[in-house]
Amino acid sequence: MKKNIVNPLILVFLSGLLLLAGCTLDKTAKTAETQTEDRSWMFHDIVDAEFVKTHMDIPMPGNVMLIDSRPYKTKFIQGHIPGAISIPFSEFDQKINLLPEDKTALLIYYCEGETCKLSHNSARKAEALGYKNVKVYSKGYPEW
Repeated sequence: MKKNIVNPLILVFLSGLLLLAGCTLDKTAKTAETQTEDRSWMFHDIVDAEFVKTHMDIPMPGNVMLIDSRPYKTKFIQGHIPGAISIPFSEFDQKINLLPEDKTALLIYYCEGETCKLSHNSARKAEALGYKNVKVYSKGYPEW
């Protein structure tokens, strides 16, 4: 009768593979943990499309301003939400005069979707200027 003996080298090789697989799984799990989205850059007051629609009219009411924070030449003129004005984040400081004098006016900023930071950064700047009713439509133009 022949005994079924496994070659010790094969055992060492298979053990090594199992160890490597375990390390890879562990690294994948740790990577997934560290890649949870850091949303600390997001503005604190996010609104949805329904909120925007309820505050829109053509022409826009005097106490509401819908503001596109995307670049004018490459985004805004190619398409924007009706009634919006263009104040690109990169030109915010030069276009402050376009913001209303009334610091209680509703300012709704938007840009290129949920990962776009331009509207969030613009909203923070407006709030720093003393505006009290600032919102971000985070899904922005792509959803619209």
